[in-house]
Amino acid sequence: MLLRDVARARDRSVAARAFLYIGYCQEKRRTGEASGTYRSILAEFPEQREAVYEARRRLSLLGHAAASNGVATSVQSTWIPTAVARISVGGIPQRVAITPGGDEVYVTSLESNTVSVFETTTYKVTSTIAVHGQPGPIVVAQDGLHVYVGHGDGGITVIDARTKFARWVDVGNGPVRDLALTRDGRSLYIAAEHSGLRRLKLATPRRRFRPQDVRWVWR
Repeated sequence: MLLRDVARARDRSVAARAFLYIGYCQEKRRTGEASGTYRSILAEFPEQREAVYEARRRLSLLGHAAASNGVATSVQSTWIPTAVARISVGGIPQRVAITPGGDEVYVTSLESNTVSVFETTTYKVTSTIAVHGQPGPIVVAQDGLHVYVGHGDGGITVIDARTKFARWVDVGNGPVRDLALTRDGRSLYIAAEHSGLRRLKLATPRRRFRPQDVRWVWR
């Protein structure tokens, strides 16, 4: 009764924690009511992040326990994933791209004008690459050697995935809204809001990029 009284407290953080403790007790007593209590936290206290995170975690565990016991429950069918890590990248993240081998992830950040790189095994940020203004669309070459970033100011950045060296390429008026690579990796299609669709013939080990390699596809 005491916990239920606290759960009606005006302090919402205290009330949310009280609901969590009620759920813990219901789990131990195996009354079958715990999942409903945790769902009440999600519905009634969405701004209480720690309580919501813990409620989702408990629901996930209850769902796994029910599945392992061969019990079909509503918790199992509405399983809620939980976060495995919190990764600090630049301000206002925009797009994410994973290397073909799956070992690195690239994240563009609009506010800080950076591209963050982190490892998928450790979730540790290994590089923060400064780029031109308003980075957004990002794509990784199939060979994993280069990463291409589109910008709101109309150009693209080419990143060497091995050295993390970034090179700017002016492709006309922006903003660049999307990027797509051909399967052979020789051409990059660039969709720019004010200058239409362009094709960039990419550099190779035997040929460097030239301004005339940017071709109009459609205006």
